Amino acid sequence: MIMIYCANPTEIQDMAGLLTGAGFKVAITSRKEEISLRLTKGKWRAVLVDLDAPGVNNRFLKTLHDRHPGLCLIGFSHRTYHPELEEAFSQYLQAGLVRPENPEELLYLVRRLGFAEPGRARPKNGNEA
Repeated sequence: MIMIYCANPTEIQDMAGLLTGAGFKVAITSRKEEISLRLTKGKWRAVLVDLDAPGVNNRFLKTLHDRHPGLCLIGFSHRTYHPELEEAFSQYLQAGLVRPENPEELLYLVRRLGFAEPGRARPKNGNEA
């Protein structure tokens, strides 16, 4: 399951629809405090985080990373450069996407980070099946 955090959920309906259409289970939240609560329930594999949302900073991303080891954190933003998130990009985020997202890039990234689509085995050696 993949969670998407965005302060304005209507902005990421296309992203959620693309992932859902590709067979991934997706949940959207617009409340930062709801993320950790939801992560304790279910088998979440990744959180896509809107880096432009209020309160998203190194400390927030470090807390997510430390409380949920093994969880894949992917940032997305309208900006291409976040000097204030240098620590997060080097230590906590597995990837970053520029918005609006390229559908092929998003699906490629999610698949390469180890998420198999339903009914499709995950490659054992890192190559596409």
